[in-house]
Amino acid sequence: MLCVDGLKDEPQFVGDLPFDFSHDEINELVRLSKEAETPLKVNVFHDIEPIDQDEFDAHLYMHEHNKMNRSRSDEERVDFMRESMANETEEAWTCELCHVEQEEGTPFYITQYGTACLSCFESFMGINKDEDEDEDEDDDNVEKENKKSTKLN
Repeated sequence: MLCVDGLKDEPQFVGDLPFDFSHDEINELVRLSKEAETPLKVNVFHDIEPIDQDEFDAHLYMHEHNKMNRSRSDEERVDFMRESMANETEEAWTCELCHVEQEEGTPFYITQYGTACLSCFESFMGINKDEDEDEDEDDDNVEKENKKSTKLN
């Protein structure tokens, strides 16, 4: 799918298609958008459909978000998720997943099952701290083994 907004001074394009449009075809889409006074959405069959500015802006936002996300490492994505999805409260609250009461000021996360503490949120999202710690321990053990074998030689 390709979205075209020809209403701006500099036309905007969001998305891509599995085939290329010629320069003339792109200019024609921009012209059609200006004539219709609305952004357009074009599918793989070249069907053209008008869309409102809010839908175009939503596609643009998701495109930019996905572009930014692809440039991050897995660890950076996890950190971003922890930070951006955390909610703050001035009151004590109870995690609806593990039923443990949390202190005031402890961030909570909203899931389809209700509010969750960080530990339950990470489990819910498939983020496992134990794996990270196990990898660190494995690295430490390999390093120790290497030192032992160096001393023996």
